[in-house]
Amino acid sequence: MFETEATEEIFMPPMALDENLRRWESVKLTIQSQWFYVVCRTTHKDGTELLDFKFLSTTEQIASMSLIDSYQIIDVYLGSPGYINGSDSWKMEKIKEVWKASLKNNSDPRGRIYVIDDGREYVHSYTTMKKSDFTKKELIFGIKNTDEL
Repeated sequence: MFETEATEEIFMPPMALDENLRRWESVKLTIQSQWFYVVCRTTHKDGTELLDFKFLSTTEQIASMSLIDSYQIIDVYLGSPGYINGSDSWKMEKIKEVWKASLKNNSDPRGRIYVIDDGREYVHSYTTMKKSDFTKKELIFGIKNTDEL
């Protein structure tokens, strides 16, 4: 979903960067589909806490990340094309929940309902985007009230 090009890689001195990490000046989105920008607090083995900002492509990645003790998800933003958000342009909006959803006449929960921070809901499915055709089946992810953090 995200691509990088070798010419965009930023070379860092070996001591300044974990040998398994690489950095790029840019990434490219290869398909017109939603993505997620996740803000999380990461607690390292030495007890230090840092904010991390991650770009993810699936709701399952967010759910998995929320189960890791060293991560505390603070905010999740949905980057969505117009066909999902009902406009003629891309938007990035804070979300508070992601639900598995199924068509009312089908139990297969392949659709997703994104609950935006202000209460609006967007549907993503490969069959129809009409919200009234869907029912929420299972909460994949829900953000905690940030006032509690």
